[in-house]
Amino acid sequence: MVFAQRKGTTAEIDSLNVRLYSVPVIVSTRRLGTVIAAVSTKPYSETQRTALIGSLILALALLTAITLAARVGFSARRSRRSRR
Repeated sequence: MVFAQRKGTTAEIDSLNVRLYSVPVIVSTRRLGTVIAAVSTKPYSETQRTALIGSLILALALLTAITLAARVGFSARRSRRSRR
């Protein structure tokens, strides 16, 4: 893994749940070193899982509501026809 060959290099290490960002430290065309910052990606994974579960619950609730509305509408139409 090579860091800081150009400005703003990022790398993700999935096994550690970490994203790395590196920037070269250059003074007067002389490279002095590299600054590397690490950020945990675990909160993003947890948010992704929460969003998936929420989406599934919302889809199930909408499917249930549409099914009930269709049944009520069908029953109402059926009862109007039987009164005639």
